[in-house]
Amino acid sequence: MKLYLLRHGKADWPNWDRPDDERPLTKEGRKEVAAVAKLLARLKITPAILTSPLPRASQTAEIAGKHLNAKVRVEPLLRPGFDAASLGKILKTFSGTSLMVVGHEPDFTRTIFQLTGANSKMSKAGVAFIDLETAPLQGVLRWLVPPKFASNGREPATFILAPARSARLLPACHRLLRNEDGASRTPHRHRCLGRNAPRFRHGA
Repeated sequence: MKLYLLRHGKADWPNWDRPDDERPLTKEGRKEVAAVAKLLARLKITPAILTSPLPRASQTAEIAGKHLNAKVRVEPLLRPGFDAASLGKILKTFSGTSLMVVGHEPDFTRTIFQLTGANSKMSKAGVAFIDLETAPLQGVLRWLVPPKFASNGREPATFILAPARSARLLPACHRLLRNEDGASRTPHRHRCLGRNAPRFRHGA
């Protein structure tokens, strides 16, 4: 199945004096999440969306749902503390083939490692895609996109992962973008960020 992990956007408020769980997205956070959601819409992904109940996550999920034409459902297991075991519990009652979970760090970094063995770091509003097997629960980290790649307004290029110890994304040069259904599209020409950026597939 296809698993997308979307970290909530920026919710850093100076002098915040209320409970941390109540922090909403900032204006910049909403803008970055919208940019990422628009990029995902151009990839024509069609996931069901589950979100942590915390406002900064649920607001992120609502923005994503708007651009992906997907309904959003609150999932208490996505509160801080989420991990691969929590995902396993969620998947017991999930019958679809494409799922987006919206939540928090360091939960998602830990979960990505538990599922794929890849060391990564998710920025706020960053999104990761894992090609997941459910029995046993393990997969391959296909890409990890920080919001700065979505905010430049360009067509998304194919993404290349650097080695697992420092997973990051680099736009590929002169390659075809493949949508979720496998159909290919030709992106605009991009300058490679790293001439000899290696492909990475965990276990290869």
